[in-house]
Amino acid sequence: MAKNIFLRAVDDVVYAGAQPFTSELPELKNRGIKTIVSLRKIDGNFRKRSIELGINLIDFSQAFIGTNYGDIEVQASYMRRFLVIAHSARETGIKVLVHCAAGIDRTPLFIQEYQTQKSLLEKAVKRTVGKVDLKKRAVPLSKKRVRR
Repeated sequence: MAKNIFLRAVDDVVYAGAQPFTSELPELKNRGIKTIVSLRKIDGNFRKRSIELGINLIDFSQAFIGTNYGDIEVQASYMRRFLVIAHSARETGIKVLVHCAAGIDRTPLFIQEYQTQKSLLEKAVKRTVGKVDLKKRAVPLSKKRVRR
């Protein structure tokens, strides 16, 4: 079993790296990876072993092959799907690995967009929380009731 898998932690739950070998899947499971988002074609053995280990495998390779290659709308739809997966992972604590072949081509695009969205969301929350006075906003139930 390979122990030298290169993974870069983006945060507590999102990881980026090169495409793992089928033999490395048990090590990924040991590290807590429960979902793999693949930006390249997955072979049958990798898929089968992922299922056996209970790792959710999401295949995004269709965004980058054939007639979809270079189609910004198709690739943007996959990006949005990845952002939903990554932000859900943050809420649930489920670790996600996103990878392309070497982890240096398509993967950084997805990670950069995730980090940008995460940063914007955190700033928006800080601005909102800083402006809300919970004491002024609280309305007793008796004032909310409408008599008919």
